[in-house]
Amino acid sequence: MSDNTQNVSGSLPSVEKSGAIAVTISENVHPALTAQEQALFVAGFQECIKWLSNNNHQQPIDETTNPESNTATAALDEPIMVEEKSIEEFREAGLLLLTNQFLHIFGWALTVNIDEDGTITKFYPAHCKFRGFASKNTSEAYEKVTRHLAERMPELLKDIET
Repeated sequence: MSDNTQNVSGSLPSVEKSGAIAVTISENVHPALTAQEQALFVAGFQECIKWLSNNNHQQPIDETTNPESNTATAALDEPIMVEEKSIEEFREAGLLLLTNQFLHIFGWALTVNIDEDGTITKFYPAHCKFRGFASKNTSEAYEKVTRHLAERMPELLKDIET
């Protein structure tokens, strides 16, 4: 983990268990979700758990995880497939707001507590009653994502070509 991030303590379910949790949540949303909406929610929820696990160094050790570096790899001879990033970078790229736009549909949000000096002190999923963001915030997030994509495009294209 980089020096400017803090490990968030707590217990996250495994990806398999998070699927069952997400199914239960999606079945209890009112109005009821379509099968496609449920599938998207379950997949999104599991991806959030994977991301949180990777950034909290809590993912279960299995045959695709290198316990020494805490970096998932496809095999010892293959390139690293997952690179840990900080929540600060995720947030600065505008991805936190965009992710939360989707999660707000289900009354969920990825929440960040920030102290007076701008340090992230806690990062956790939470239930929320509000839906959406102010137009100004959304526009700023889209601009951040566009800049992030423009800066990373050569690397992203390289990722899919190898």
